[in-house]
Amino acid sequence: ARTLLTFVQDVIDYETDMQSTGREEWFKSVYETVYDGVGDCEDTAIMFTSVGRLMGLDIMMVNFVGHLGAAVVMDDCSGTGWTYDGRTYWYCETAVDGSHPAIGEDPIGAEFIALVL
Repeated sequence: ARTLLTFVQDVIDYETDMQSTGREEWFKSVYETVYDGVGDCEDTAIMFTSVGRLMGLDIMMVNFVGHLGAAVVMDDCSGTGWTYDGRTYWYCETAVDGSHPAIGEDPIGAEFIALVL
């Protein structure tokens, strides 16, 4: 999970949908995000969550007010997390430029809405 998060943070540069697609809102597929090399919060969260699930991680997206992130189950984490069905999902910020927030670190302090299964 840590390696995948660092990969997404390093490889995908942040750009708004308007900058990258000319549309106000556009949810890119993993292929589109990798091909473009850019994406916004939902694009990187979709990429991290989709690839993580293929790797066998217990992972889901997290809906915030005006933001989308991800969360993953890990035993050795602390920080920002949510408990669902007896497991703690630790926050993963995927939409960054030039930084590497760790699993459980919340660099933006967005208002939590819900875990997205």
